[in-house]
Amino acid sequence: MYKRSKKVYGIIQTDNYSWYLYIFISSSFLCYFFLPDIIPGQNIVFERFSVFLMLALIIYCAYCYKGILLGKISRTAVILVVLLHFILVSIYFNDFKNETSVFTKELLPDDASCKRISGIIYTNTFKNRPVYIHFPMYFIVWNKGISTGLVDYRFGVIKRKADFEKLPYYREWIGDSRNYSDEYKNIEYVLLKDSLKLEIKGFDLSKQSGDWYLYTNKNPK
Repeated sequence: MYKRSKKVYGIIQTDNYSWYLYIFISSSFLCYFFLPDIIPGQNIVFERFSVFLMLALIIYCAYCYKGILLGKISRTAVILVVLLHFILVSIYFNDFKNETSVFTKELLPDDASCKRISGIIYTNTFKNRPVYIHFPMYFIVWNKGISTGLVDYRFGVIKRKADFEKLPYYREWIGDSRNYSDEYKNIEYVLLKDSLKLEIKGFDLSKQSGDWYLYTNKNPK
């Protein structure tokens, strides 16, 4: 590790590390606040830079206050804030685990080979956050199937090859309008999340678990 670090120091000037930190913060700030919301062929690029911005600010604060010694009260306050944050996050994830306990691998189709699924996620929020819109993609993770959603969460170097007739566009925000109009009529399965069971034209209800419903196409194409 020491030999490797010496080689790095030989390439990068180390007279003043702050310049690298300022460049990191500035570029992250500019990308996060000034990149457009929509860039053709990309998927919400600006949000990615929030991670770098927060990391840069943490490093900056540590750099600026490295010579300051915290008093006992300040150290106690920091520990309490971190502990409170840990408790709140733990409660959130535990509630989410309980809420999603009905969503299991058994709910998804058994026959996944070359089969497609899409979601009609009408009730898409947990504690006011839209966390359920990506759940149909568990069909890829658990069953090695095909989901309509993942193909459009991509960046410019990755192109959509399948046409929209074969692999429809996934309407992840359909819960805001509740206006499904047979967009998924050609695929094999539809996963619905709603407080009530719905009749979906051309599909039969095959499985249910809590407020999750799996529909199978009567005549898939």
